[in-house]
Amino acid sequence: MKLNLTIGQKVKALIVLVLFFLLLLATNKIDNNHFKVVKKSMSTIYEDRLVAQDYIYKLSQNLQSKGLSLAINDKVNYSLNDSINYLVQVYEETKFTSREAKCFDSFKVNLDQLHNLEQEFKRLASSEVKQKIYQQHNVLNMQLDKLAEIQLKEGKRQTKISNRSISTSDLISNMEIAALIIIGLLINALIFIKPNS
Repeated sequence: MKLNLTIGQKVKALIVLVLFFLLLLATNKIDNNHFKVVKKSMSTIYEDRLVAQDYIYKLSQNLQSKGLSLAINDKVNYSLNDSINYLVQVYEETKFTSREAKCFDSFKVNLDQLHNLEQEFKRLASSEVKQKIYQQHNVLNMQLDKLAEIQLKEGKRQTKISNRSISTSDLISNMEIAALIIIGLLINALIFIKPNS
């Protein structure tokens, strides 16, 4: 089968093929950006939200154990301080929102106050200091609850970002298919329709 195309038809075909190439290149770049957004969002959800939530949970458990030890044995459990300090350190390495950073800074200040009260209790063993320690535990637990709430909200926000990127990528993919069909029809028309001479 021999194709007799005029120069005008060849130019039109070339323009269509160049447009097709540019369209695919542009949509590929857009898709790559959307996949990077999804990948970053999923990584953030795991590393900075789920792992952080685990640290918060463990901090809460350690503080409850300290509170129980004080209530039952009338002694401060200093052995948990290393674990608490480690959890604070690794939690601090996650990425914070501005609200989370403020809440966590406040938590650290209150944790230092708890350690000071525990040292005071070690010296005096008074019921007044013991009561202050309980109050400090309550403050710390409320701050941990706020931090856990922030993890949930930020995880939800990151999930929305991922879903939006996936939806946009799906839309672009459907547009690519439509463009391919149109370009295929145009190429078909250029090749098989005989020019008027």
